[in-house]
Amino acid sequence: AAYSILANGWVYMEPHIVESITTPDGKKIDTIPTPLRRVIQEETSKKVTAMLVNGVRVGFAKKWWVPGYTVAGKTGTSQIPYKWGYENRIVGQDLGHTITSYGGYAPANNPKFVLIVAIDRPRTDQYSENTSSALFSEIAKYLLEYYKIPKNN
Repeated sequence: AAYSILANGWVYMEPHIVESITTPDGKKIDTIPTPLRRVIQEETSKKVTAMLVNGVRVGFAKKWWVPGYTVAGKTGTSQIPYKWGYENRIVGQDLGHTITSYGGYAPANNPKFVLIVAIDRPRTDQYSENTSSALFSEIAKYLLEYYKIPKNN
C-alpha cells in the first residue's frame, strides 16, 4: 500500500487484486479505481519519487535499472531475529540468513504498476543488491514490454 500511495501522488486508492471479472455468461465487470483519501501533499510525493529514482540510478542496485525507463525503487536487507540476537550470528554465516526486498514502481513519472519482491533466506547473496533487485528488474522489464509501455528516457 505504501508504494502504491507514492505511485499515485500520495492518494490512497481502494486496493484491488484483479483488473476485471468475466462472469460465466460472458459479461465483463471492470474494476474501477477509487481514490479513498490523500495521505500527504502531492509536492512531497514528487520529492520522494525523485529520491527513489535517484536511488535506482546511483544506489546499491544501480546495475539492475531497466534501460529506457525511469524506475523508482528502494532496496531492503534485514537480518532474521533469533533468540535475543540474529540468526546469522548464531550459525556464524550471513548467506541464507537474511530477508531481502526491493519495492518500486514504473515508469516513475506515470506509474503503470507497483511491484515488491521479497526473498526469504536467499542462497546466492545476503543483500538485496544482488537478489531481489535483480528479480525486480527482470519482472519490471517484462511488464513494461508486455504492456507496450513506451520508453521515457
